[in-house]
Amino acid sequence: MDSLSATHRATATRSSGTLVASGFEHYMLTDESRSHPMVSYLEVGLAGAVDLDCLAAALPAAYARHPLMAARIVPRWGRSPLWEPVATLPPLAVVTDPNRHLVPQGDEFLDLTASPGCRAAIETRGETSRILLFVHHACADALGMVAFVVDWLNAYGRAKGSGGDVPPELPPPDLDRLRSRADLAGVRSPHSFAERMEKVRKILHKARPKPLAGAVGNPVPVTPPGHCIRTLTAEEFQELQARSRAVGMTINDRLACAMLRTVLRWQEEHGPVDPRDLYRLIIPISRRTAEDRDLPACNKISYKFLARTAEAIRRPDLDAKVHEELDFLRRHRLQIVNVLKMINRFQRLRLTRWLLPPTKCFATAVLSNIGDVASVFSDRLPTRDGVWETAGLRVTSLACAPPRRPLTHNTVVAIGYGGTLTLSSRGDGRGLSYAATERFLGMLTGELVGAGS
Repeated sequence: MDSLSATHRATATRSSGTLVASGFEHYMLTDESRSHPMVSYLEVGLAGAVDLDCLAAALPAAYARHPLMAARIVPRWGRSPLWEPVATLPPLAVVTDPNRHLVPQGDEFLDLTASPGCRAAIETRGETSRILLFVHHACADALGMVAFVVDWLNAYGRAKGSGGDVPPELPPPDLDRLRSRADLAGVRSPHSFAERMEKVRKILHKARPKPLAGAVGNPVPVTPPGHCIRTLTAEEFQELQARSRAVGMTINDRLACAMLRTVLRWQEEHGPVDPRDLYRLIIPISRRTAEDRDLPACNKISYKFLARTAEAIRRPDLDAKVHEELDFLRRHRLQIVNVLKMINRFQRLRLTRWLLPPTKCFATAVLSNIGDVASVFSDRLPTRDGVWETAGLRVTSLACAPPRRPLTHNTVVAIGYGGTLTLSSRGDGRGLSYAATERFLGMLTGELVGAGS
């Protein structure tokens, strides 16, 4: 482990120093509450015997490669806060009691001014284990959380493996890209200022999406993270891919359409639906490019707002219209940049809490597709049959769900891994109950698998 420690010390020296928080990161701090903290769990299933001492010793190497996961927030009056490195990092928690929680459900608010926004734990049961990464959304988005775990397992594999079982040495983290993560220079919208402000007014005040029915008033505690998980069979996923390609759609298009139809079916089961009722999805969109290959973990996303009335969801042209809207976004990416600029202005003018009160519903649900992560990070961890393997460990599954605002009662994450697609949603009772979340996810999976059949 001496070489691993030396590598960690060298990387930590290069990554030391403060960073100015971006407007989007500052927003994540402003738009949270103790009842609805901006936190996420990443759940990673492992098969094989784990050397816990070696895994714990490898954790600092991952922290060193991802500075925002190892820093606290320093507020500054009238200016953006700073990320400041801390001397003592949270250690790996080994959970041996199944009744013990990594973080109690009622105490998930992370005060980033006091400590870093990352906690790591592992539960072991014989030859199977589960890594739980608990992270504040200001520090990393879902892809950043996956990158952190991949680099952690890379360090573990390099310390523990032998021969052909040793993963490749990682290049230094691109700290220059991290410093420029919020750079939007040179991006201009073709719309006038008045047109853009009208869109903002419509999103924030004029259009009123319906919240998802059936939310729990007094949630029953569950053992965190409380992920509900559905994984398509390899055959189902291949058929979904083939049907999508046949009509020129992407998996993301299919997911968005299936989510809208599932939301409408759910509402119809819980009461009458007016054809004019509006349902809005927030779809996080990554702003990463090919140059961000070695970007450390951060939250480099923006949002796409996809809204439809009940009447529009029922129309046979829903798939074509959604594909057209999302394809325009993929080709031009203007809306996600405009949304990010809007958030930055809110923060500078201190308008976030006034414009985004917790008593208003701005989205019915959240749908995030982070793509085929095994291929994205295949240069960091070797894969076999589409899954990562290192030092006798096999990563068998991944699940995650983003945080939610008070009246957004369901969030779903899609992760491509192991030659299939996994959908996960957190049934922690802050929105739907665990049982209701399970049922909603089952309906969504059925809608997705049956799409176009």
